[in-house]
Amino acid sequence: MTRPVNSSARKKLRKELRARRRSLPTSHQAQSSRDIIRQLYRQIFFIKARNVGLYWPTDGEADISGLTLADDTAWYLPQISDSLRRWENQRLFFQLFDPDRTALNTYGIIEPCYNPRFHLDPLMLDVVLVPLVGFDRQGNRLGMGKGYYDRTFENRHKAWHKPRLVGIAYSIQECAELSSNAWDIPLQAIVTEREVIYCSDTAVPTQQNRTSVARPSKL
Repeated sequence: MTRPVNSSARKKLRKELRARRRSLPTSHQAQSSRDIIRQLYRQIFFIKARNVGLYWPTDGEADISGLTLADDTAWYLPQISDSLRRWENQRLFFQLFDPDRTALNTYGIIEPCYNPRFHLDPLMLDVVLVPLVGFDRQGNRLGMGKGYYDRTFENRHKAWHKPRLVGIAYSIQECAELSSNAWDIPLQAIVTEREVIYCSDTAVPTQQNRTSVARPSKL
């Protein structure tokens, strides 16, 4: 796959990858999503996490909502800030997930009904599972182009508590190489249905074979 070197190339690549993702048969998406969940439950960094940022799937994204079956972890769902507090720069709030109290945001994506009492500073999350359109093995991420995650975690490198940013994707979303801008926040790992790709030495792999998929007892 060619490397996107400007905004028009990135826009074209984003369109191609979104179409590729949506073209997957429903049964394939469902099975791959289950395999991704199993991969996550084999990772030490995920098993030890107590505050985890999720996302609600849209546009053919891998469905990881089954992770909320675990009752020993606090799960947080993102909210976009600009529809709630318009004076804020576009970023994400993370609110404790209650499946009975959700609403659609301006993009038609499910998010929690706004209640700041249940917010957590994004930098206090242990792991953030990040949706993406495309990725490469260096941890570069192609998102939807709005920059919400980049703005939210732009000060991650300065924080004493650094959440691990983990991309979630199907293997067909992999790119040979993605260009990155100065403001792009890299991923520490990417989980697909086939493997876990570690992009920096801050993420420590398990001793198990990365390409194998084991069935966890929780599912």
